[in-house]
Amino acid sequence: MVLNDIVAQTVEETAAQVRELGGCASVVLADVSDERSGTIMVAHATEQYGRLDCVVANAASSERGPLVEQDASDTLRTIEVVQLGVLHTLKAAAKAMQRQPVVDARESRGRMVIVSSIMGNIVLSHKAAAYSMSKAAIRHLGACLASELIADRINVNTICPGWIDTPGERKFTTEADMQRLGRQLPWGRLGKPSEIGKAVVFLCSDDATFITGSTLVVDGGETVSMRLPCFASAHGSA
Repeated sequence: MVLNDIVAQTVEETAAQVRELGGCASVVLADVSDERSGTIMVAHATEQYGRLDCVVANAASSERGPLVEQDASDTLRTIEVVQLGVLHTLKAAAKAMQRQPVVDARESRGRMVIVSSIMGNIVLSHKAAAYSMSKAAIRHLGACLASELIADRINVNTICPGWIDTPGERKFTTEADMQRLGRQLPWGRLGKPSEIGKAVVFLCSDDATFITGSTLVVDGGETVSMRLPCFASAHGSA
């Protein structure tokens, strides 16, 4: 496994956890907003392990606030990391996978998983326009790339998480608010990073051989539980 981040301490801690569980993990420090980073990461992986079986594009950056009040550099940074970072990574990975033989048991040259968000599907906040736009873009990128790579037998799928309890989320939300607001969600709590991880593992597994170009929503029913106020009132009075 090759792990990437721009912050050395964060990614080294994750690599250490993988090794403690008996896995192999190496680290590449790179800024995915730079196109060269994708090539560097893929080259490292293929040199270390001989081929590239799975790629998970999970780059994220977000500064919250109304778009009209945001500094242009913050808006651009979000787009460069969330949108272009995923594109650079998948482009480099696709080139490497196209050169690989098909693994007969998997009927595939490789698997790609994009981590988008339900915020790319629906408007949940008036303070995350650039982030939401970029998440919508990479979801559509996944469909486009899946179509391009079908003949190469490379699977490309997207996961759209709901509200997940992550360190990034805790930059903007207090523990008390996360607990209070989590109880108001359909499932009664925020999602866990491990639940997104398990969805990624499924899409990278042999059980997902016949799945490509799909979007898997992992949000505890948040999206499907939304109602217009008039219907919510009518339901409540029945």
